[in-house]
Amino acid sequence: MKKNIYILFLIILIVAIILIANLYFSNGKVVAPVVPVVSENNCAKDGETVGSCVNCMTKCCSGLKALESLKYGGKCVSMPAPGSVTICTSKCGNGVCDEQSRENECNCPQDCK
Repeated sequence: MKKNIYILFLIILIVAIILIANLYFSNGKVVAPVVPVVSENNCAKDGETVGSCVNCMTKCCSGLKALESLKYGGKCVSMPAPGSVTICTSKCGNGVCDEQSRENECNCPQDCK
């Protein structure tokens, strides 16, 4: 009986450690998934992606900036990397670091310092 209690306690402890580690490394933030969208005029609109699928847009519409770098392992990495997506946005340069548009210090340093 004591052996079963120790095993149950150990399982609960392991699950708790995993949950705490997950919360710690995610910084408590939930990032919305990138959903590929195909625009009508053959260019990606604000918030849409470039290079996310075959036959998708290859450029942002006029007036939009492609966020072409990301922060990975504490360093800025140029994009597009194979299998990656680029998000088009009009928000970079407005003085606000917009996490929903996936702005960061690598792809929009003027907003995210």
